[in-house]
Amino acid sequence: MNLSGRMIHTIYVAAYSGVDGSGQSTYATKRAVKCRVESAFATVRSPDGTQIEVNHKIVTYEAIGQQDRIWLPGADSTLTRASKRPAAIASATPLAGGQTLYEIAL
Repeated sequence: MNLSGRMIHTIYVAAYSGVDGSGQSTYATKRAVKCRVESAFATVRSPDGTQIEVNHKIVTYEAIGQQDRIWLPGADSTLTRASKRPAAIASATPLAGGQTLYEIAL
């Protein structure tokens, strides 16, 4: 099943690239990612096991890392404080093969 036609939103993602000499996180250049963004008020379990309240769910065909920064549609992508980090990430690949689909909770 191809859901590309339902990817009607664009978010910006800066991939985590490491830590600089002063201990600050560094990120790659932001890239535009086609996706579907939905309001989704829920409680999810983060990778470390804590429960986190989330407000959005993003569905995309592009992998997004746990430490990446995400700017939702309408957010000023020039402001770091306007970005969010994923609370939880899930992925699924169809049994018959095909593209992996990612769901990111913010």
